[in-house]
Amino acid sequence: MAEPTYDDPHHTEWIISIDHWHQVSIIKPPNIAQHFLEYHNAEEIGIECYLPDHPPGLYRMTCSFHESHDIESGQVDDYGFPLETLSPIMTTTDATLK
Repeated sequence: MAEPTYDDPHHTEWIISIDHWHQVSIIKPPNIAQHFLEYHNAEEIGIECYLPDHPPGLYRMTCSFHESHDIESGQVDDYGFPLETLSPIMTTTDATLK
């Protein structure tokens, strides 16, 4: 059986929703290795989980990838997906599809 193929975690595209409390929920994650997605909420995965400057709606988000390493062992001890771009698909203030 062939090993699954995944996309590079750098510059990934995520489909997210932002609710009325400005909390982020992941609607469609990118095709990245499943160990990145073992947690099911934005904060634990390492993407921005609170976006107060954006109205509620559905968004396309592009993220870079960052990992930090333990100084002594050299092992990865944390990673995250910092926000690069955010573009609305549909918001409550502009209910037109884009």
